[in-house]
Amino acid sequence: MALAGADTLRVGQAATLTFTLTDVASGQPIQDLQPYLGAPAHGVILSEDGATFEHTHGEAVGAADAGHGSMPNMPGMTGMNPGIGHGTSGAAVFGPEIALHHTFETPGLYKLWGQFQTHDGAIVTADFVVRVAQ
Repeated sequence: MALAGADTLRVGQAATLTFTLTDVASGQPIQDLQPYLGAPAHGVILSEDGATFEHTHGEAVGAADAGHGSMPNMPGMTGMNPGIGHGTSGAAVFGPEIALHHTFETPGLYKLWGQFQTHDGAIVTADFVVRVAQ
């Protein structure tokens, strides 16, 4: 699991934090993530002092199965999205990149968690610490 976008976080600026999921055994990108509780991912952002707690939903980005469909009624999804395809069961799949969008209101350290569901139903939770500059 890698996180991009965390090195340029600034107070008051909209940020995109992008998780990239890779299979540990094969080293290949994971491109068949399933919706988890109605969204491509769930995220939590918690300030160091615990005063700020935000829950957010992730969006599929990239081209997991480009051009094979959309999920117009899924939270965080609008219209056709090239990062969403359909697996053999007809269920939406996406990956390897999932983005969270957030605007931080105060500087400091934050703990960030992302949760994702694999094709076999396993829930993967990743955590990172990020610093937000003034």
